[in-house]
Amino acid sequence: MRYLSKKDYSILLGNIIDHFDTSIYIFLAPMLVPIFFPHSDPEMGLIMAYGILATSIVTRPLGTYLFGALARASSPPVALSYSLIGVGVTTLLVGLLPDYDLIGKYAPILLIIFRIFGGIFAAGESAIAKLYLIQDKADKEAHSCSYLYQLSTVLGIFLASMTAALIHSIDTANAWRLCFIFGGIASIIGFYIRKTSLPAPASGLQLFKFYDASGLRELWHHRRVVVRIAIVESFSQITYVIPFVSMNYLIPLFTNISLSSMMYVNSFMLIFNIFAIIFIGRIVASFAPKYIMMRAGLMLALTIIPLWYFIEGASIAYVTFVRLWIIILGVAFLCPLNLWYRDQIAGDEKYIIVGMGTTLASGIIGKLTPSICLVLYYSTGSHMSVIFYAACIFVAALFVINE
Repeated sequence: MRYLSKKDYSILLGNIIDHFDTSIYIFLAPMLVPIFFPHSDPEMGLIMAYGILATSIVTRPLGTYLFGALARASSPPVALSYSLIGVGVTTLLVGLLPDYDLIGKYAPILLIIFRIFGGIFAAGESAIAKLYLIQDKADKEAHSCSYLYQLSTVLGIFLASMTAALIHSIDTANAWRLCFIFGGIASIIGFYIRKTSLPAPASGLQLFKFYDASGLRELWHHRRVVVRIAIVESFSQITYVIPFVSMNYLIPLFTNISLSSMMYVNSFMLIFNIFAIIFIGRIVASFAPKYIMMRAGLMLALTIIPLWYFIEGASIAYVTFVRLWIIILGVAFLCPLNLWYRDQIAGDEKYIIVGMGTTLASGIIGKLTPSICLVLYYSTGSHMSVIFYAACIFVAALFVINE
């Protein structure tokens, strides 16, 4: 890893911290229901807790554009520093937020406000860091850096999952606050590390030259490409959210498996995901992106419905097998994904187009899927409604890739 500079390490570290902060809320949401929504029944409270993530429909595109404009106006290091400190402060504020018993309706209102601002800052981080990391690197080094960025993302999520599993197991009042406080402090420390390690080269500004009025025109002109990218990215979002988030709280509803057991296994699933990215990434590197994505996507689309049909009342071994199946094929689909994006459009405008397409998918599908799954299950009374929703997204993505 001699090609990694101090700047690169600071970006990877910041990405780990950012994904810890943004993931910890998702994993701890079931614990927050009685704290911020005490007068709602458990089902509606959980839908409301995950429903807060719906703000990402606005915050993620807004954050992507605002921090892209800041990177263009000043420099990528300035934008990255402010995005990370913003994520840290909003995460810390959630940890210090009084509960409903102390301040009444202002508790959930403030929670929503903090999540809105946190989403804006987090979108800025993800939009800039992954592009700035590979700037001015040769193809081989850029490939390796992109690969390490994916690993740092999973590592941040893994740390959040491990922490949440520990909190679920000890079930001590206010222990959840320590997760947010720790994440906030870590982000603040990461901010100071970045301030001392990120230079401001003029070459980095080229990536963000379309983050102005001309960028809006480019987005409208290439709106079909933006939608195509969003649909394909939605496939990848689903293969993460279903096994790592939604199954944690859905499976206990129609099996004898507890939430704490699901969270415990979840941490090992994330470890498996890290090694899967390393192993599968090397295998698929010699194949064309479309070839791998079509086969992985088709295999998952054809098998997920029959596999899910038998999951009601299943053992934890079978449930774990289904999770592993989704993860393996999801990783195979994910590894060449950035290369597929690169081939969709030429020129520097591809950064804002790809960035906005992936942001829309993350904000709409990635963040809303937990609450969508709950609404589907409770409204239909069938666990199959959840997987029909996922299968529709898989099929739509396959049509787009095959065009």
